[in-house]
Amino acid sequence: MLVTGFDAFERGDDASASAAYRNVLQEQPDNRDALLGLAAMAMRKREWEIAADYYLRILRRNPRDSVAQAALIGIRDDLDPVLGEGRIKQLLEEEPNAPYLHFSLGNLYAHQSRWRDAERAYFDAYRMSDANADYCYNLAVSLDHLAKRPAALTYYRRSLELAGKQSPPPRFDPKVVLRRIEAIEGESEIRE
Repeated sequence: MLVTGFDAFERGDDASASAAYRNVLQEQPDNRDALLGLAAMAMRKREWEIAADYYLRILRRNPRDSVAQAALIGIRDDLDPVLGEGRIKQLLEEEPNAPYLHFSLGNLYAHQSRWRDAERAYFDAYRMSDANADYCYNLAVSLDHLAKRPAALTYYRRSLELAGKQSPPPRFDPKVVLRRIEAIEGESEIRE
């Protein structure tokens, strides 16, 4: 059932994925993978409270689950950013090669407009998982904010390449990326 749920989620068939994950939870109420699947669907729909509830269920069973912790930190906009940063860094000490933790840290920095720090965190995430279009895209955005346009262009283009190969689809809109690429290319033509 988990495989059925995951396959349906990747196809964007949330109704089938939800049914499969809920069937698993009827048999195993604390199944981590089913809870993560339901949380991911809620995140995709921007249903933050529902996603938080699923992550909290995972954390009640295993308070050290770094995937659930990082996701929960990412959706708790009322969280003190200093505490959130400290907690993510603590998790990174335990799991330095977890790209999703670097990505979460980058998101936290970006939310605070700390673009240099965000660039480093996104770069680390992308370096560890270079097939992830979202990691690549966020790196491009951070470079763009730092006025590193040639590098931003490279990563915007790469994020579009990866988006075509990635399942589930990335969280960014490829049309927006294309418009940004055109704008940056237009700026460079004006300067020439």
